[in-house]
Amino acid sequence: MKRSAWPVLLAFALLASGCVSHLETLRQAEQGFSRAAEMENRERYGDVRSAGAVESYTSAYRISATSLEKLIAENSRELAADNLLCTTYTLHALALWRLADRDGAIRQSKAALAGPCAAPGGADQRAATPRDHALLAALPGLARIDEASGLLAKSPGTEPPEERIKTFRRIKADVTEAIQLIDAAERELPPGHPLRGYFALSRMGAVRVWEVAVTNLLFGTDLRDAERKAALDAGKAAWGQYRQFLQCREPGTDDPAKVEAGLQAWSKALGVNAAEVPPARCE
Repeated sequence: MKRSAWPVLLAFALLASGCVSHLETLRQAEQGFSRAAEMENRERYGDVRSAGAVESYTSAYRISATSLEKLIAENSRELAADNLLCTTYTLHALALWRLADRDGAIRQSKAALAGPCAAPGGADQRAATPRDHALLAALPGLARIDEASGLLAKSPGTEPPEERIKTFRRIKADVTEAIQLIDAAERELPPGHPLRGYFALSRMGAVRVWEVAVTNLLFGTDLRDAERKAALDAGKAAWGQYRQFLQCREPGTDDPAKVEAGLQAWSKALGVNAAEVPPARCE
């Protein structure tokens, strides 16, 4: 995929309404986050790159994160009464993640999952927000993909084989853990939930990092063929999950031409032969 390992979350829809101050502040922070994500996506995946874009969306993420941190500190009670405290924690964790503060993002996600975003059915029944809970549960996995991609980018491939193998194993461990965390988070969601599509894209992006690591780091080693096959098998599984998500949605949800184009693009990126992937089974 063009200049990408995996996608950035595009939008985050709030249901808040009215002009109560904490709701208005939350809405503004949500809108700022969404604008930042849209700018980042255009810069990362668009055909035209603009000067100052990185600074612009980074600044927007930072403003959103600062506002959300203040909201949590000063208006937790009011947000909880409106059933929006979990959403606020989730937005804050995501903003920290996009600012590359992965430790801070993971700390916030853990705090939220232990409190206002506790899983429905658990000891704490304060939040019944599967979308927010799933995003927070997946966030450490999404951060692992960042780490794997960053490590790969810093590895020139000129080291001795033993060093390249060591780096590859770190990348593969991050990718494997990321996929496991995303899989577990997805189980929190009802069938057909839009976030399942985002998780499917993230899984494919993680596998793509793994595949590139095989090519760039394992040349001339005995591990290359076996790891190439393992990565291809993982790619088939991830691509199959994405195809199932798309094909099992309600008719008319997506433009069929765009769906097919996306499937073909990812099939090519992952080296997957669609004919070798079992057909989707919609429940």
